[in-house]
Amino acid sequence: MIDKDKPLWQMTAEEFMNLLQEGLSQQGIASPTTSLCSDEELKALIKAYRLEEALTDLTSIKNSSQTLTSYLKDSYGEAINQYYELSFKQEKKGNLITGSIDVLWETDKGVVLIDFKTYSRKVADVLNKENSHYAGLYAGQLNTYAQVIEDNGLKLIDKLIYYPVLYAIVSIS
Repeated sequence: MIDKDKPLWQMTAEEFMNLLQEGLSQQGIASPTTSLCSDEELKALIKAYRLEEALTDLTSIKNSSQTLTSYLKDSYGEAINQYYELSFKQEKKGNLITGSIDVLWETDKGVVLIDFKTYSRKVADVLNKENSHYAGLYAGQLNTYAQVIEDNGLKLIDKLIYYPVLYAIVSIS
């Protein structure tokens, strides 16, 4: 069950995407990036979920996926494969590690790990080490994912957090 009253910044990426997809399906729209989704339809969907303050730039919303893809191609090269929502379980030193990797962008040089976050306030917040929404706070999560990737024989090129609402991509070292 999707909690439509939950504030956007408290949603996980999966909750946000499920919320958006549920609304799109109810409107008879396949995806916000398709040409079938007019600005009016997208505005109605955003209003229905009371996200008007967080989701204001329709062009950015509709092109979010294309923006990430362009960045990845320009920065790391063409994808040989793209993997989405990779759930995993791995035992390490007697501990069971579970998780779900949002995206792996595989090139001939290795893979780029991408994790989606839905924070929607200011880009400066996710770049400020003193802010509670600082992107670097997710380093532990991404480092765990990176270890799983490398344990499975893949060469990791980079770890990124993508904020589709902010249009922001942050590399995590």
